[in-house]
Amino acid sequence: MAPTTTFKDYLWCLFLASPWIGIQCLWATEFGVLNTTMEVLGLPKNWAKLSWIWGPVTGFFTAPVVGAFSDVCTSKYGRRRPYMIGGLVSFAIASFLFAFCQHFGSLALPVGFISYIALDITINVIQTPIRSFTSDMVPEHLQNTAQLMAVACQGTGGIIGTQLQANLYKNNLETLPYLIITALALNVFFISLVSYFGTEQVYVPKDDKKLSITEPFTIVFKNVSNIDRKLASIFATQFFSWAALFAFWPHATSWVIENVYKGCVGDISDKCPADLHQIGLDGNKAAADASSFQNIVQIVFGILFGYLLLNGILKSVKYIYAAGLFLGCAILVGTNIFFDKTYATIFITLMGVQMSVMNAFPFAIVGRYNSSDGGLSTGVQFGMMNMFICSAQFIVQFIVFAIPEYNTSLLVAGCFAGTAGVCALTIVEFPDEAIQSDAEKADKK
Repeated sequence: MAPTTTFKDYLWCLFLASPWIGIQCLWATEFGVLNTTMEVLGLPKNWAKLSWIWGPVTGFFTAPVVGAFSDVCTSKYGRRRPYMIGGLVSFAIASFLFAFCQHFGSLALPVGFISYIALDITINVIQTPIRSFTSDMVPEHLQNTAQLMAVACQGTGGIIGTQLQANLYKNNLETLPYLIITALALNVFFISLVSYFGTEQVYVPKDDKKLSITEPFTIVFKNVSNIDRKLASIFATQFFSWAALFAFWPHATSWVIENVYKGCVGDISDKCPADLHQIGLDGNKAAADASSFQNIVQIVFGILFGYLLLNGILKSVKYIYAAGLFLGCAILVGTNIFFDKTYATIFITLMGVQMSVMNAFPFAIVGRYNSSDGGLSTGVQFGMMNMFICSAQFIVQFIVFAIPEYNTSLLVAGCFAGTAGVCALTIVEFPDEAIQSDAEKADKK
């Protein structure tokens, strides 16, 4: 017999996922201002572009450490909340330093650059415990719904971040504090709210052994070659799906401007005359509008499929996961065939489907794997998933910078998405009925 679910369960999942509104708002604002801020502070343009490399580097090391330590945290406040609040405090410090870096005189560039790296580290400190906290706080049959609510909240945060950037930030350091501090306030509100009302049980370990700072890496790297089949399929899917996304993000807007609108990127110059510059601005606005549609797709996808799964209308997500990745493959490859404005809008908008499935289903499936033991390995496994995401970003960053043609970069992204779709078909999923049946057999024995 399937577990009974109510609309209250749906709202509970949405509440637990609400911190992603603030987190995604920050990612959206950071993506939009980083290059400009670094260049204004005096960092050469090429070096400013390479600033993005610190995201995957810090995430690769931070996520598994925080995940492993949160798994065995014995604080009276629970396993995840101390890291969520501690990460939030350090995140606030880094935000203030980054927002007001221009006031440090000759140290403005180093303070801005170091505080940006600190921002990436603190966001990663917060993300893995929040993913794990959400997974811990819901039973096995609500794992998919909870992670889909996270997708809806990410879409909401993306829209808020885009609008904040459009209305508060004027491409200068004077308006930077308004943008960053507002994004910080959203994170403080949602993370504090969830931490206060989402109470955890105190973890009591079976022994008094303490986890050393190096042990998470020892555990991860020793077992990479021995990862079981079900995790290997998910990790491979994560790697290729995020490789597709990181090959898509840097070039999508430029593809719209140059290949579709036939404008140019950059300031007015001999290489970019005034008429082509204006066309380029029109293309940039079209891409920004499509990005807003993309966020709406994430919201609708998360709410709709969360409802269908919650009410038992859908039980399996593996084929939806694969279909979303194959859709991404098709529309990315289509950028080498279609160059009209309508397709450009459809292309960026529908990438929201791929982003939805890859942000929800792998985390939900791993959460289901760990539901039976109270999530004792959820943190470290989510951290390992983040390692594969960061590895993809690190590798692809160098690939896309080496490819001069936007079409070629998006074609490579399509190949990655197709490979991810094939990997998704090999995932071992635990349907609710099968888990319950196994439990009943065990009880009879």
